[in-house]
Amino acid sequence: MVTKTYKKEKDHGTDISFENEVKKMNEGLKKHKDLDFSGLEKEIDRLSEERDNLLVINKGHKDLNGELQTKLSKKEQEVVALYENVKIKDKIITKLKDRIQDIIKQLVHLCKTE
Repeated sequence: MVTKTYKKEKDHGTDISFENEVKKMNEGLKKHKDLDFSGLEKEIDRLSEERDNLLVINKGHKDLNGELQTKLSKKEQEVVALYENVKIKDKIITKLKDRIQDIIKQLVHLCKTE
Protein backbone atom coordinates (compact mmCIF):
# COMPACT_ATOMS: atom_id res chain seq x y z
CA MET A 1 0.00 0.00 0.00
CA VAL A 2 1.38 3.44 -0.99
CA THR A 3 0.85 6.28 1.45
CA LYS A 4 0.73 9.73 -0.04
CA THR A 5 2.32 12.40 2.06
CA TYR A 6 1.13 15.34 -0.06
CA LYS A 7 -2.43 16.36 -0.71
CA LYS A 8 -1.90 18.21 -3.99
CA GLU A 9 -0.73 15.80 -6.65
CA LYS A 10 -0.31 18.51 -9.29
CA ASP A 11 2.54 20.21 -7.31
CA HIS A 12 4.63 17.02 -7.02
CA GLY A 13 4.03 14.95 -10.12
CA THR A 14 2.16 11.68 -10.24
CA ASP A 15 4.14 9.69 -7.66
CA ILE A 16 4.08 11.60 -4.38
CA SER A 17 4.57 8.73 -2.01
CA PHE A 18 6.97 8.68 0.92
CA GLU A 19 8.80 5.75 -0.65
CA ASN A 20 9.46 7.74 -3.81
CA GLU A 21 10.90 10.61 -1.78
CA VAL A 22 13.22 8.23 0.10
CA LYS A 23 14.27 6.67 -3.21
CA LYS A 24 15.15 10.11 -4.63
CA MET A 25 17.16 10.97 -1.51
CA ASN A 26 19.10 7.70 -1.72
CA GLU A 27 19.89 8.33 -5.39
CA GLY A 28 21.26 11.75 -4.46
CA LEU A 29 23.44 10.23 -1.73
CA LYS A 30 24.84 7.65 -4.15
CA LYS A 31 25.90 10.43 -6.50
CA HIS A 32 27.83 12.12 -3.68
CA LYS A 33 29.51 8.86 -2.64
CA ASP A 34 31.13 8.65 -6.05
CA LEU A 35 32.90 12.01 -5.57
CA ASP A 36 36.62 11.96 -4.84
CA PHE A 37 37.50 14.08 -1.79
CA SER A 38 41.15 13.00 -1.50
CA GLY A 39 42.45 16.20 -3.10
CA LEU A 40 40.40 18.29 -0.69
CA GLU A 41 42.39 17.09 2.32
CA LYS A 42 45.61 18.35 0.71
CA GLU A 43 43.91 21.63 -0.15
CA ILE A 44 42.66 21.99 3.43
CA ASP A 45 46.19 21.35 4.74
CA ARG A 46 47.64 23.88 2.29
CA LEU A 47 45.06 26.51 3.24
CA SER A 48 45.62 25.86 6.94
CA GLU A 49 49.36 26.37 6.50
CA GLU A 50 48.76 29.53 4.50
CA ARG A 51 46.41 30.81 7.22
CA ASP A 52 49.04 30.09 9.89
CA ASN A 53 51.65 31.96 7.84
CA LEU A 54 49.32 34.93 7.45
CA LEU A 55 48.67 34.96 11.20
CA VAL A 56 52.43 35.08 11.85
CA ILE A 57 52.84 37.92 9.34
CA ASN A 58 49.89 39.76 10.89
CA LYS A 59 51.43 39.47 14.37
CA GLY A 60 54.73 40.75 13.01
CA HIS A 61 52.98 43.73 11.44
CA LYS A 62 51.16 44.49 14.68
CA ASP A 63 54.42 44.36 16.65
CA LEU A 64 56.18 46.57 14.11
CA ASN A 65 53.27 49.01 14.11
CA GLY A 66 53.49 49.26 17.90
CA GLU A 67 57.22 50.01 17.75
CA LEU A 68 56.72 52.60 15.01
CA GLN A 69 53.91 54.24 16.97
CA THR A 70 56.19 54.53 20.03
CA LYS A 71 58.98 56.07 17.93
CA LEU A 72 56.51 58.45 16.28
CA SER A 73 55.20 59.62 19.65
CA LYS A 74 58.76 60.34 20.83
CA LYS A 75 59.52 62.27 17.63
CA GLU A 76 56.31 64.28 18.01
CA GLN A 77 57.40 65.23 21.54
CA GLU A 78 60.82 66.24 20.20
CA VAL A 79 59.21 68.42 17.52
CA VAL A 80 57.03 70.15 20.13
CA ALA A 81 60.11 70.75 22.32
CA LEU A 82 62.07 72.14 19.35
CA TYR A 83 59.18 74.42 18.43
CA GLU A 84 59.01 75.77 21.97
CA ASN A 85 62.79 76.27 21.93
CA VAL A 86 62.56 78.19 18.65
CA LYS A 87 59.81 80.40 20.08
CA ILE A 88 61.96 81.20 23.13
CA LYS A 89 65.01 81.96 20.97
CA ASP A 90 62.88 84.12 18.67
CA LYS A 91 61.77 86.18 21.69
CA ILE A 92 65.40 86.53 22.82
CA ILE A 93 66.49 87.61 19.33
CA THR A 94 63.67 90.17 19.19
CA LYS A 95 64.69 91.59 22.58
CA LEU A 96 68.36 91.71 21.54
CA LYS A 97 67.44 93.44 18.29
CA ASP A 98 65.40 96.02 20.17
CA ARG A 99 68.24 96.54 22.66
CA ILE A 100 70.80 96.97 19.85
CA GLN A 101 68.55 99.56 18.21
CA ASP A 102 68.29 101.43 21.52
CA ILE A 103 72.09 101.39 21.88
CA ILE A 104 72.50 102.66 18.29
CA LYS A 105 70.06 105.48 18.98
CA GLN A 106 71.95 106.40 22.12
CA LEU A 107 75.25 106.37 20.23
CA VAL A 108 73.80 108.50 17.45
CA HIS A 109 72.46 110.93 20.04
CA LEU A 110 75.83 111.03 21.80
CA CYS A 111 77.63 111.67 18.52
CA LYS A 112 75.31 114.58 17.70
CA THR A 113 75.72 116.20 21.06
CA GLU A 114 79.50 116.25 20.97
